[in-house]
Amino acid sequence: MRGMKALISAGMVIITISASQANTIYLPGEYQLSASDIIVLDSANSERTISYNIDLLVGDQIEFYVRYVNLNALNTPFGDTAVYGEFAVFHNDDLLGNVIDITSGIFNEFSVLLPEAPQSDTIHLRLSLQNDSDPLAFYRPWLRVTDSMPPSGVHDLAVTMELFAGLKLQWTAPGDDSLWGTAALYEIRYSTDSLSSDTTLWWQEAIQAPDPPYPSAEGDTDSLYLVDLDTSTTYYCLLVAYDELGNRSPFSNLAVGTTSRSNVNACLRYDGDQFVEIPFNTSLNPDSQLTIEAWFYLDGSYTWNHATIIDKPAPTHDMPYYQYDLGPANRTDFFAQIAVDGRYNPFEEYGVVEPDVWTHAALVYTGTDRILYLNGTLIDSVADSGQLDNYETSARIGALRNLQDWFFKGLIDELRIWSLARSQSQILEDMHRQLAGDEPGLAAYWNFNEGSGQSVYDLTSSHANGYLGSTAEPDENDPVWVMSTAPIDTLIDRISEDVRTIPPRAFLKQNYPNPFNSATRLAFYLPQSAPLKLEVYDMLGRKVRKLVDDNFAAGQHNITWDGRSDTGELLPSGIYFCHLKSSDNEETRRLLKLK
Repeated sequence: MRGMKALISAGMVIITISASQANTIYLPGEYQLSASDIIVLDSANSERTISYNIDLLVGDQIEFYVRYVNLNALNTPFGDTAVYGEFAVFHNDDLLGNVIDITSGIFNEFSVLLPEAPQSDTIHLRLSLQNDSDPLAFYRPWLRVTDSMPPSGVHDLAVTMELFAGLKLQWTAPGDDSLWGTAALYEIRYSTDSLSSDTTLWWQEAIQAPDPPYPSAEGDTDSLYLVDLDTSTTYYCLLVAYDELGNRSPFSNLAVGTTSRSNVNACLRYDGDQFVEIPFNTSLNPDSQLTIEAWFYLDGSYTWNHATIIDKPAPTHDMPYYQYDLGPANRTDFFAQIAVDGRYNPFEEYGVVEPDVWTHAALVYTGTDRILYLNGTLIDSVADSGQLDNYETSARIGALRNLQDWFFKGLIDELRIWSLARSQSQILEDMHRQLAGDEPGLAAYWNFNEGSGQSVYDLTSSHANGYLGSTAEPDENDPVWVMSTAPIDTLIDRISEDVRTIPPRAFLKQNYPNPFNSATRLAFYLPQSAPLKLEVYDMLGRKVRKLVDDNFAAGQHNITWDGRSDTGELLPSGIYFCHLKSSDNEETRRLLKLK
């Protein structure tokens, strides 16, 4: 927690949140308590230092509070006479404020604002009698700290995927110089207009992205898909984070991305003398486990001996020949090889390939077994323990690297290399789905959706990119871009469908806009007619507004909240929680009201 580290030493009272003001905390100081919990200053003990052992950063508003009484005035029934009372408050040797002529009143309250928050772990404040004062008593002095520090800014906002009519944004979750220590809410805006010199004006006119994620723990990765964008269009994106009181972070860095020109689901066609070259990349050499997956469509007219899907060879065509290699051995058979401890131990399966149809192949090494799956079905499993062989060689898609006359003929799509052993259930789950490129263990991934040009792009952070043919320029070995008919759901279609899908239960959408000032709209869905409650709570868990409590017909319903309580009081800025309760579900959404 950076805004307030909460280093409470032995004997201090635990931090509590004020019920009257959720944006402040009260911190009792360390001092020697009397039997009646009163600090007494008199001529014999005219000063007392109070220490607050807590780390406070510049920017938080800090006030010192104390209640005081002139003991002579308090004891007039017992014969004492109040003559004069005065005390002062010092921070170290700096005078913060004083109170004079205290002759009456019981436990009056005095406060003074600390001009600047100390940057050490301990604050020392000194109460001191002044000018021959009568004895004074002070009841439990305390600090009130108001969070005025915003969350840290985001500096690594980036477009990590450019999709048809969509972009994927990714960034590192910030911390918060606040009372709670974490950011509470994101706001993301985007525009087709480039960022002007007036960032605030650009922000006001930009589009607010719906349904951003809630901030993760500081340092974790957060992401958001922007969907339903225009195709072949450049978008500019900014992000801010808010804490629970509405303190806003600085603007993030600018992220720029361009949507695809069309909903391309492409692949490459190989005519028997063509290939893709993937220059050496360390991601091609998993350490201890390996999975290679691909869809292929073998042309029925193929007559060669070895139609390679992907080949990563040994440095020379000697034992073990291939680091890994898989593909149809002819029109019906299949060959697959993983080199372990320099051994040449291939699968050679007969009669398992059907030409002129799409087939999914998966070759797995677990560290103790080699396994081959076709279309998610187990074909063979062989015990084979040892260390994977790794060479600093380039790979080829569609041809053997060390033999120039063994080529593939047909279509190849969705080629994936994993640095782990995938189970049969994992293979079955993802074989019909495009990936995002950031899946755990995914070492390299080519989906061939470029649709044109000389490059093929690895969609993982490894960037094991390749090029068509023998050189990066067009040549006779270039395969041809064609539309893919492989049985794969595109990623952007899945994302858009997920965004639009209404679940089979009552569901509360995120409010819009969020944050909001004067009013915000809430939408909820019911799969069938049912009673439903929608209520708003503050950060202390107190119900402040009942929005609905009624029976509703099936479908979507919209309601507007004006930021007021049930009594009509305009509620202060801060985080609120909207809670939906129905017979089949409960949902809670976080709402941020700003001044």
